[in-house]
Amino acid sequence: MRAGIGGRFTSPTTAEAATRAGLTSIGLLGTAFTMEQDFYRDRFARHGLRVLIPSADDRADVHRIIYDELCLGIVLEPSRQKYPDVIARLIEAGA
Repeated sequence: MRAGIGGRFTSPTTAEAATRAGLTSIGLLGTAFTMEQDFYRDRFARHGLRVLIPSADDRADVHRIIYDELCLGIVLEPSRQKYPDVIARLIEAGA
């Protein structure tokens, strides 16, 4: 499936890999748009996967880190720890 911006939409491949691994729920990290809109969640749901997203505070942190650091080639030490913490909370929630 081709995305309108010239990229490749990867959720079918990711969903297939998750399904092969026996997963039924996955965590989704990305920009606020990616996490909050139904675009990705709907596509993963078509493969029988439930998509969990971080809490509002964690989503804000993930979004900020992407735009204020990663897009600029910066990774601050507090951010290095934030992502594993967010992921751990998603796992605790069932991802």
